[in-house]
Amino acid sequence: MRITFIILLAGLLFLGCENNNNYKGITGVWIVEEQGDVTPYQRYNVSIRSDQYIDNLYIISNLHRIGEQYDTNLLLNDLQVEMSTQFVGNYTFSGGAGVLDPDFKKMTFTYHVQSNQKGINEEVRSTFKRE
Repeated sequence: MRITFIILLAGLLFLGCENNNNYKGITGVWIVEEQGDVTPYQRYNVSIRSDQYIDNLYIISNLHRIGEQYDTNLLLNDLQVEMSTQFVGNYTFSGGAGVLDPDFKKMTFTYHVQSNQKGINEEVRSTFKRE
């Protein structure tokens, strides 16, 4: 009787353990690793939130490590990510395209960034990850 109880309890504990890393969308905090033609490798965090009015529009804070106060827009269609030309702070972002993995744990993304003040005009290759 005691062994049966222990087996049942162990089974319930095992089944009750949930993997908290099952993502259902693109929103949340991501670790970004990127490198450009000029910019050396850098690793930083971004946060992605959904737009309150447009279903497939998402807002990234801190893209290219320019600060949490700066937002850049992305469009997500199925698993394809696109970024149109945008002026954000002292930067111009354009030509962004990428692919999101179906498990929402990784996104590869390439974009162009230009800043006359910083002397930047380059293509940047990024990998967004989360566990």
